[in-house]
Amino acid sequence: MERKQQLEAILPLMHFFGEMLGPDAEIILYDVDDRVVYQVLNPMDDEMVPGSEMRSLERNFIASKIYEKEEFIVNYRALSRSRHKLKSATFFLKNNPERQLRGMITVNINVDRLVELRDALNVMISGCLLYTSPSPRDRSVS
Repeated sequence: MERKQQLEAILPLMHFFGEMLGPDAEIILYDVDDRVVYQVLNPMDDEMVPGSEMRSLERNFIASKIYEKEEFIVNYRALSRSRHKLKSATFFLKNNPERQLRGMITVNINVDRLVELRDALNVMISGCLLYTSPSPRDRSVS
């Protein structure tokens, strides 16, 4: 199967994950031969469009050939260009039987609201200031 046909065959799966994960999930399909974005759903940044340059982290995955040892990488942290905190995962698309890298799917989930919620819960659980016991001289009787 030709490379572009292989990438096209992935698009329904991308739409499935896009619907399942919702608008806070950016899903990017990369063309690794051209080092560009092939398709993107729910882009977090204006410059993330089909044909735009592959991000540096994904280029590093290719340069390090980590895809030769791993099928995917999950739960790494990243930042979007607009400084959103992301929980990310990348899946390496390989052809069979040669196992050549044909593409990559990266899913970036914006966790900014979850971090804010965690911080709010921490305040509710622990209070906004940590309690410190008074020193002995603060307890002196006048």
